[in-house]
Amino acid sequence: MLKNLQDDIGCFVSGECLDSDVLTEVHADSSNDCLQECKDYEFGGGDVGCDDFTYYGDSEVGWMFYFCKKKCLFQ
Repeated sequence: MLKNLQDDIGCFVSGECLDSDVLTEVHADSSNDCLQECKDYEFGGGDVGCDDFTYYGDSEVGWMFYFCKKKCLFQ
């Protein structure tokens, strides 16, 4: 079951961005690596950057988002 969060929940919260446009998918060994990839990400000559990410540790994959429309937590 997912709980929609109305307020800013901060960093490194177990959950994911839903209903949001993915900028890119990256390989990352940890959530810290994924955060660094997000900070370094630029698209279109720097016009678009990564504002949020979801990291899937079991597959070591991160999804980068320009904007996270809906952040949900697993309960």
